[in-house]
Amino acid sequence: MQATAQREEQVSPAPIDLNPPVRAESIDLRVLIGHRSATQASASVESVADTFKTGSVNFVAVLEGQRLLGMCSRQETAALLGGRYGFSLWARKPIRDHLCKQETRIKVATPIGDVLRTVFARPDENFYDDVLLVNENGGFVGFIGTETLFKVQNALLLTNIQEIEERDREIRQKNEQMETDLRVATEL
Repeated sequence: MQATAQREEQVSPAPIDLNPPVRAESIDLRVLIGHRSATQASASVESVADTFKTGSVNFVAVLEGQRLLGMCSRQETAALLGGRYGFSLWARKPIRDHLCKQETRIKVATPIGDVLRTVFARPDENFYDDVLLVNENGGFVGFIGTETLFKVQNALLLTNIQEIEERDREIRQKNEQMETDLRVATEL
């Protein structure tokens, strides 16, 4: 009996305000989850490919019971089935045999700075892959899209720029005041 139980859960996360000021310490990674699509490891490659056809996700977590084995991608699944004889060779095989070779797993408690450094240091071939968010025990929590992480990084950078500009204004005002005080003192 083949397992075809799959779930695709688009998440409407609590809106995170990415307008400056955004503080790194205030970012909860769970709020950044874009979807929680998952399938069981025994599901056939064909059934997972069908999920990709009907869904709007590019990655699906592969679970064995509740344990996360890895993830599979729309692109790799399509390439597998689309090759010459691909469908007849691979369609009925379990998806556990066709996990992405490279994946990025991030624990929920990881600081956003560490997440950004890890994700943006990935090689080109999987740079835009979604990130697997896992709990402390390695259990699947959801996927975070790279686009979302770009937005977070941009908001953090804009916050830093605003803070630097504000400090620069304060320093200029203090310098102007000191120059005025020095002129007055010189005149006296």
